[in-house]
Amino acid sequence: MNDELLKSISELLDQKLAPLQQKIEVVDDKVSRLEEKMDTLAAESPQGVMSLLHLLNKKLDEIKHDVEFTYQKTSRNELEINRLKQQ
Repeated sequence: MNDELLKSISELLDQKLAPLQQKIEVVDDKVSRLEEKMDTLAAESPQGVMSLLHLLNKKLDEIKHDVEFTYQKTSRNELEINRLKQQ
């Protein structure tokens, strides 16, 4: 009985996970193509890739600062709310 149950569960899992596996394969293929394109771009114009990476890094830093600011602001608001609740 346990073997039959395990076999049924295994078949059900395989059936349910098959579409996910297909999607993973599609994403993997797209990532591979992107890597190839980036390699080609880097070989053709390394300066362009470096400037793009520099720009992305700057934008990520700006986002990081925005998130930190928002976190601090939210923390202060939570602290104030907590103090008001305790009054």
